Amino acid sequence: MKAIAGLVLAILFNTGAYSQEKKPVISITHLTGKFYICQSFLLFGKELFPCNCLYVVTDKGIVLISTPPDGDQTNQLIDSIARRHHKKIVLAIAPHFHKDGTGGFAALQQQGIPTWSSRQTLQLCRERGEHPAQFYFLKDTSFTIGDQTLQTWYPGEGHAKDNIVVWFGKEKILFGGCFVKSTDAGDLGFLGDANTAQWPLSIEKTMNQFPAARYIIPGHQGWTDKASLSHTLDLLHQYNQQHPANASSGNEPLLFSDDFEHGPDTTVWVSEIAPQANSRVYTANGKLVLDTRGGVTVWLKKRLQGNIRIEYDRMIPAPLASGGNGNERVSDFNQFWMATDPRNSNLFTRNGVLEAYDSLLLYYIGMGGNSNKTTRFRKYEGNGERRLLQEYTDSSHLLEAGKTYHIITIVKDGTTQFYVNGELYFSFTDPSPLKEGYFGFRSTRSKQFIEGIKIYRIK
Repeated sequence: MKAIAGLVLAILFNTGAYSQEKKPVISITHLTGKFYICQSFLLFGKELFPCNCLYVVTDKGIVLISTPPDGDQTNQLIDSIARRHHKKIVLAIAPHFHKDGTGGFAALQQQGIPTWSSRQTLQLCRERGEHPAQFYFLKDTSFTIGDQTLQTWYPGEGHAKDNIVVWFGKEKILFGGCFVKSTDAGDLGFLGDANTAQWPLSIEKTMNQFPAARYIIPGHQGWTDKASLSHTLDLLHQYNQQHPANASSGNEPLLFSDDFEHGPDTTVWVSEIAPQANSRVYTANGKLVLDTRGGVTVWLKKRLQGNIRIEYDRMIPAPLASGGNGNERVSDFNQFWMATDPRNSNLFTRNGVLEAYDSLLLYYIGMGGNSNKTTRFRKYEGNGERRLLQEYTDSSHLLEAGKTYHIITIVKDGTTQFYVNGELYFSFTDPSPLKEGYFGFRSTRSKQFIEGIKIYRIK
């Protein structure tokens, strides 16, 4: 079943194929308290792929989160609820626009049941030919029905650009829908509308937002294991390592390269070095060497625009027991990119001290910063604010002396990503993306070797 899951969903969502020879029958399982799971099915050939809905019984009626993928199974659910609970559905919410979230809306509306979704989901339903909700909400919204209160929450793009989760705070139940993969899932399933670059960050935001969830209900397969969020994150890391966004088509134009055999060429590179002793930038054996006591930025004097990929190798040698100059510190693999000065057309006016760059617009990575205690991703807003987007403090995301790191930075259609040795460390889809600017190597009190820089135009 796991092996065919992606194929099944891809065919179903792309073609709407559905065998009429075998009609699936829903099942209902008690979860806890007044909460129940309805399992319906997508049918492909002789294989039934399970889909999960959640409903809760209130003193004012039934609240349904997600729907079965078709009208027949939705009518089964309506009838089963009436027989079991002697109540009617009074509210139904879709977690995203696919038919395993909205496929029952027509059947519900025929019986006068109010249907809701986010406005983004409603718009996508109209664009993609799915049945839209009657009503929509514009932002994260709370609903109180009888003795139950639920909260809709948008984590960011993932399985689809509109996916939301639904939180029942009193019972600590999180309905994740297709945004969350069951621990039974061996892959990410259908990815035709997914943003696999942003999805990991959206999952991490969800884990931080709802750290005390007692139950986490994915859109498909089993729901008894609370590790589904971390499992989804693991699947995404595996996928992004195997399918990096930096994969070259083989014919992408090379915009710039430097083998550092000579120089550094001052017509190509600008070095801004804090005025401290034992600080210099030079080349040796095909490598650019940053060897400074204080801060240093080495700017490429080429304004970059559009979709690009920047890659290079970087290494900090092991500190010397003796004979060093005091700069041998394992820390601060840093870089700036898409940098501009909103107040000065000439960017190259600073002295290497980090605070001197606070007024710039740019993206910044501080890998192994704070004496190798943090790895941080920031956006400088051009007004002194250095907005922290994401941070790691675990040892696996910090620096090791003597280890060569292959760094790849992507800027593509409003999303920027940072890969280290094939692993996606950071990804950010910027609502106000920086579309052009300068790239710079950055460090402080460290000796580092950089080689093989190449910059490509990507589609």
